Amino acid sequence: MQLILVFQHCLGVGHLAGEFARCIQRQDPNLVSDVDILCLQIAGLCHDLGHGPFSHLWEVFMSRANAKQKWTHEENSIKIFDKLIEKNGLGPLFKKNGLNENDIIFIKEAIGGPLGDDGRTYKGRGPEKYFLYEIVANKTTGIDVDKLDYFQRDEYYLNVGTVFKDKEAKCLSDIFMDRSRLHDRAYQHRVVQNIQQMVLDALILAEPIMDSDDPRIVPAQNLLRRIETRDFYSLVSEWTPPHGLTLIHPIPDSWGLSIKDFGLAFKVIDLGEGDKKRKVIFYDKNNCITNEIGIHGLINVPSVTLYFLMKESSQIINPNVHEIVRKWIRYLENNIESCLTDM
Repeated sequence: MQLILVFQHCLGVGHLAGEFARCIQRQDPNLVSDVDILCLQIAGLCHDLGHGPFSHLWEVFMSRANAKQKWTHEENSIKIFDKLIEKNGLGPLFKKNGLNENDIIFIKEAIGGPLGDDGRTYKGRGPEKYFLYEIVANKTTGIDVDKLDYFQRDEYYLNVGTVFKDKEAKCLSDIFMDRSRLHDRAYQHRVVQNIQQMVLDALILAEPIMDSDDPRIVPAQNLLRRIETRDFYSLVSEWTPPHGLTLIHPIPDSWGLSIKDFGLAFKVIDLGEGDKKRKVIFYDKNNCITNEIGIHGLINVPSVTLYFLMKESSQIINPNVHEIVRKWIRYLENNIESCLTDM
């Protein structure tokens, strides 16, 4: 499968954002200005500047390495965008193209959301143009050109086709189903989960001394070497917890293994964030707003699978590990109520 570069994706999002805004402008020139279009194109180009190595996995690492500090790639994108303007002296160029300070704020908000003091109010554009914020990174429904671009790219290289129906409501159903299918077949595939768990462990081991020659970094280096040679954690078993449970009891001490011997990777497949699909607004053939149409056949019940990954190399794996994991799963099933109480 060909690697999808973030740069290619950002070019696509910038292009789609401009095309989407121009389409609205053609319908009503008073709604969208040329400056609005330029701002949205820049936002699309810069919306993923803040991704660290390993893309979204870096956010998981940052949250585990420093739980007290909230880190998101959107906020980091905005910081890098500011640095690019400052370091490259882009102020005069922006001004030459009709962009002012308010427009720069609009670009940042189109990437990361409202910058008002209350965390909910947009500053770059007034309420009459709030719809523009739903083009690049839609915080209302989750349907935006960012998703449409990476869906098309990933589905092309995965050879998973998208067929859109005539009715818009059914199209949106297809979008959410496509997202779920891609997470199941690619983004959260068990091999991907395995590698991510190993990378996370290596990064967390190395984080305190990442820039040091200290021999304590050797375990992290060895772990990365195992990834390169495909000596992955061994998939011992997988389990579908009831109630979408993602919290489990550790192994009792008397069993001879510790929870630290395992990488526990949760694969969670749903149709998107919360109930955003219910916020989608439809209009009928007379251009009247209607709430009578739902997104067909979608019940957002998360499917959870827990992968039990043995960290030891497959060449020296404990011969009793399969029986211990089977016993562990039975133990979890028998104690499911107390797990739910702890959540």
